[in-house]
Amino acid sequence: MSFRSNALAMLTGTVFAQAIPLILSPALARLYSPDAFGLQTLVMGITTICVVPATLRLDLAMVLSPDDDEAKDIAAVILALTTLMAAIFCLVALGWGEGIASAFGHPGDALWIWILPLLTISVVGFQILSAFASRAKRFRTVATGNVINQVSYILSALALGAIASGWTLGLSISKLIGQAAGTIGLLREHGRDFFSVLRHFEPSKMLGAVRRYWQFLVFNTPYSLIGSLSREAPILIFSATAAVSAAGLYGMARTIVLAPTLLISNALSQVFYREAVALKGTVRLHDMTVTLIRTGLLVTAAPFAFCAAWGDDFFGVVFGSTWREAGAFAMVLAPAAWVSTQTGWPERLFEVHGRQGVSFAVQIIADTSMIVALAAVLTSTSSPFWGVVAYAVSNTIYQFAYLISIFRIAKFPLGKLKSTIIGSMLAFALFYLVFMALKAVSGASLVSGISAIVIAAVAALAIAWNCRKDVIAFT
Repeated sequence: MSFRSNALAMLTGTVFAQAIPLILSPALARLYSPDAFGLQTLVMGITTICVVPATLRLDLAMVLSPDDDEAKDIAAVILALTTLMAAIFCLVALGWGEGIASAFGHPGDALWIWILPLLTISVVGFQILSAFASRAKRFRTVATGNVINQVSYILSALALGAIASGWTLGLSISKLIGQAAGTIGLLREHGRDFFSVLRHFEPSKMLGAVRRYWQFLVFNTPYSLIGSLSREAPILIFSATAAVSAAGLYGMARTIVLAPTLLISNALSQVFYREAVALKGTVRLHDMTVTLIRTGLLVTAAPFAFCAAWGDDFFGVVFGSTWREAGAFAMVLAPAAWVSTQTGWPERLFEVHGRQGVSFAVQIIADTSMIVALAAVLTSTSSPFWGVVAYAVSNTIYQFAYLISIFRIAKFPLGKLKSTIIGSMLAFALFYLVFMALKAVSGASLVSGISAIVIAAVAALAIAWNCRKDVIAFT
């Protein structure tokens, strides 16, 4: 299959996977409290962090390996590490579960800690199976697994919310059910590959595979760990400072605002990775990368500008007045989320060129700055909102710096990237001013809000149609 066919397969599956919980999120917002969303976000955040040492990001090396047996040796290393991580989880839960639950704002309810090892195992299993599918270029299989994951999650969440209304743990358990279902779905297609890994638990071969891909341990692992800590910092800090509701509100805002980012990254990342390996060092790779970034930024400029201008009112109407503050968080997160739609997939060029050290250096500086900014402002103002503002500003600067770093390590000329960034920022600013003017003139009426949504949608579709030939030419 071509790059376009593979990307379309991933995009279609990801659209369905992301759309299902987004469409039904207003129903979930009325079944569950901000505290429940805060706990779910906390559980997913800790799991995301723990998956990094459980895999050492060697799942990426599985895709790169030219040999199927070596890929299975790498998978054996990952399974061994995950087993160890799960055992540590259980020991920690037995010895310090209540204390940890209290530290994160949930005293007397440590049951959620037992979800962590099960969820970690399921996520790692999904990543290993996805790597096998990517090696075989069976991207439809990965897309189907994502759809099964989200459908199972949303059905479980709706059922538990209806049966046990107000149960704080309901969303977290539903996440586990969804992830497990998605992993089982992939097992149907690649179960033979997965279980054959058990025959590759040979220490000498496993260590040999680790030595061959040492850069993933030295650079990708700390880079991913610090990145995960940075992304989850607001949730962890809010939970630890007893602002559990703020964690839930922020979690809802982040889920909505980052949905396009996850959509684009999931649709393009694995496919682009394979394509970049094949086209490394060619002009075609540069032109394709620039075209996709330019198209992505311009197409999403109007929707994100709408979020930056109308977020509070939109959340208040769609999710209920309780969630209006989440809309305020979404407004300040929108610019960084907009740029991040075009950094998640091209960052694979760091691995392709063996320059993970550059990625790590940029990441550690940026993430440290974001965490410090959040903590400093939150400490001085005691306001989660202003803490998120400081975090979002730092994140926006980082996203642009990261894009430039990607182009430098790939030895791409910066001219087209600079013009793309400037043009896209002007488009975002123009749309933002239009939406703010409409809001100011109308007093944020419902009719004006609907008009703004229509403008954003029409603008995005018109730009996408105008750019379609450029994208098709390079894919």
